[in-house]
Amino acid sequence: MEKKSFLGFSFYVSLVASLGGFLFGYHSGVVAGALVFVTKEFHLSSWQGGSWVSLLIIGALIGALSGGCLADRLGRKKTLFLSAFFFVVGSFVQMEAATFFHLMLGRGIAGIGVGIVSVVSPLYIAEMSRKDERGVMVAINQLMISAGILSAYIAGYLLATAAGWREMMGYGIVFSLFFFFLLCFIPETPSFLAALGRKHEAKIIVQKIEEKEEEIFSETLRKSPEETFWKHLCEPNIRSALFVGIMISLFQQITGINLIVYYAPRIFEMVGFGADTFTFLGAVGIGLVNFLATILSLALIARCGRRVLLLVGVGGMAVSLFFISLGLLATSELLLQLTFFSLFSFVAFFAISLGPIVWIVLAEIFPIGIRGRAMGMALVVNWLSNYCVSLSFLPLIELLGKGGTFLIYVCISFAAFWLIFWKVPETKGKSFEEIQKFWRKKK
Repeated sequence: MEKKSFLGFSFYVSLVASLGGFLFGYHSGVVAGALVFVTKEFHLSSWQGGSWVSLLIIGALIGALSGGCLADRLGRKKTLFLSAFFFVVGSFVQMEAATFFHLMLGRGIAGIGVGIVSVVSPLYIAEMSRKDERGVMVAINQLMISAGILSAYIAGYLLATAAGWREMMGYGIVFSLFFFFLLCFIPETPSFLAALGRKHEAKIIVQKIEEKEEEIFSETLRKSPEETFWKHLCEPNIRSALFVGIMISLFQQITGINLIVYYAPRIFEMVGFGADTFTFLGAVGIGLVNFLATILSLALIARCGRRVLLLVGVGGMAVSLFFISLGLLATSELLLQLTFFSLFSFVAFFAISLGPIVWIVLAEIFPIGIRGRAMGMALVVNWLSNYCVSLSFLPLIELLGKGGTFLIYVCISFAAFWLIFWKVPETKGKSFEEIQKFWRKKK
């Protein structure tokens, strides 16, 4: 069979599905620029401001849990449509907010959309890609998350006025409607169609993907969506896969990346750069490094595979966090500058490892009958740990100091390195069935 070019059907549908990732990133990062002005307009206390920021995570918990179930019942495409609806409503309610309650309501609704796409976008992309391109295709979703964060930071810098925060939310409506429109032109995944017995429709899509039919159908024809998730959990191989999925989801968050995303201006102040303009420009710089390093990861994933990048990236994150901690513990000008650059290196190492690869591995390691629900369970842990880390960051600084707090994340990063070294398999170039054989050997 003639090999299809990268810029083909799979790339097109992956790009459309990854717009959900863009909205994920935009809604995560937009509060960095809006919070100052929202606090002034609504006279929010620090607790209320923190509650508004973190409510996205609570909504995402609900979205991740329900999104996995809906993806297995309704299909991947219909569930993505539903996420677009939540993004539109959430953005509109916040843009038109007249009270703190409206702000909270809109943020929570948008969070549900974020939770749904965190599960379903990488799942859709993985099932619409050939095994030799799957890693790169799923990494496009992380690239779009990074692009969404960067766009939110740029909007925060350019619209830094008392009324500008409403315009920031309005852009969320425009992006969401564009996502909804493009979803009309992509199909359901062949794996889901085959699991429903709609083999003819599935084969038509497989021909467009140009994957071998046996690579798409080998597992789907033996398993049925009606088989219960809990029955599958009795199988040792499924429990092993779920353990690894949950743990890498946990480490993606508790190594501290969203502290940088949510609190970038505040962290730059801690390092000693107090000018408002500089701290917001520094946040844009963080977003830019994240985006560019994610582009680099697309090439590295295709060449190096999943495990090597995870180990190199997490090791680099641990070293970067150590120097951040060291600089915050000391008063030396040289160490403070080293801390500044370590913030950027931490983001870069994350962007080539835990950032994109967690989504890839989660989309690959589970069998079709439970893939959506298993990913949903892992991502509930992901969002719950995100919430706990975000909520505990400032109290930990008060308790342990700035340097001592970052030392905790150094230790967590080394624990993540140990887990990856001993437990995470290499899935590069393997079909879904070959990956399942690995777990069965681990009984």
